[in-house]
Amino acid sequence: MERAISLMNCSTKDVAEVADAYAAQERAVGVLHWTKVGRSMEYGHTLSRLSISDYKMSLFESGNAASEVENDLRALLDGDTLAARRLYLLAADVGAQTFAPVQAAEYLAAMIAGDDLSDIRWALDQYHGADRRVRRELDQRLDIRAAYEVAAEQGVNSAQYELGMLLRSGAKTHTDLATSASWLLRAAEAGHTGAMVEYGRALGLGIGLDADPEFALIWLQKAHDLGNRQAKPLISLLSAMVAIE
Repeated sequence: MERAISLMNCSTKDVAEVADAYAAQERAVGVLHWTKVGRSMEYGHTLSRLSISDYKMSLFESGNAASEVENDLRALLDGDTLAARRLYLLAADVGAQTFAPVQAAEYLAAMIAGDDLSDIRWALDQYHGADRRVRRELDQRLDIRAAYEVAAEQGVNSAQYELGMLLRSGAKTHTDLATSASWLLRAAEAGHTGAMVEYGRALGLGIGLDADPEFALIWLQKAHDLGNRQAKPLISLLSAMVAIE
């Protein structure tokens, strides 16, 4: 028991399961200890980590009709992934009472682990802009790089872009940079303007590729024409480089 506990992530779910395990062995001291651990965790124990639960109880006591949240929770049990998206947005909203990083991460993890490509694309896009606490919780549940790789291989251009940027930021060899550039090119060819800019940067400055500022300008101009504001500074820089040459 103790060795298993030392290896776990110690999320609210883990803590509840450990308390249950002690209860099954009729070890009251262990049950009490892990119940206290759960109650003292930053985001609350498993029964109170979402303000949604308190909200539902208040509706029950007042006799009000089911809310949209309740309907979404029921729909989620029936496999409605659109309900999962709406519930994630509630749980991931930092400014709302329903903010719950653990639950938000669980919604994303479930969608990423599913077989619906549109859900996977949506969940990975949400991860990019999520609060750091949500990303931290999700990182404990799955290998985000592996998730990007799977989606990228299936042709999700936003995943190809994110994978390229992830490889670049963590690059240790020239091969890592070259692989990063190849994923950025695939995303750019699929119409991702951010990838056009970053591939143009890699090509213009020689990041994992032989530098070719003139060809890089073609990609940057295309991104600019499609409305990407990050392209203009690079266009000015590379245009100056070409003029000097």
